[in-house]
Amino acid sequence: MASRTGNKQALASRAWLRAGLVVTAAGAALAGGAASAQAAPAGELVDHTLSNARNVTADAEAEQKKLPSPQEAMAQTTPAVVGGVLGPVKRLQLDPFAGTGADPLANAIGTQVADFPAVSTADVTAPLTRGDTIAELPLVRDALGTLPG
Repeated sequence: MASRTGNKQALASRAWLRAGLVVTAAGAALAGGAASAQAAPAGELVDHTLSNARNVTADAEAEQKKLPSPQEAMAQTTPAVVGGVLGPVKRLQLDPFAGTGADPLANAIGTQVADFPAVSTADVTAPLTRGDTIAELPLVRDALGTLPG
């Protein structure tokens, strides 16, 4: 229990430190504003404040015109996000035991009847026992080739 009390005290002291820093920064900002307000005549201060407000409004409107719509932003960023997520998944080795003596998929059963070709389970499990990734699997390769990543 002593460690929890110590953690609570440390968190409380950090919170007080942060609060003190915020109050100090706010006081410095107000003191700087008051000093500039005392240095300029009242008429010039009002004109200066109004021109700054107009500039800020004009800048905000210009920035808003530059921003793409939400639909355009999604269309631009979705391929990069999907590619970033699907890339590692496509390169993921499916059988973590591939190439080891403990691989349960390396056990194959086969049979041959008369003159027909031999049939074995190794044909099905061979891509997995070699350590192939999802993108290297025969039936999935073409479908995953169309996805980004």
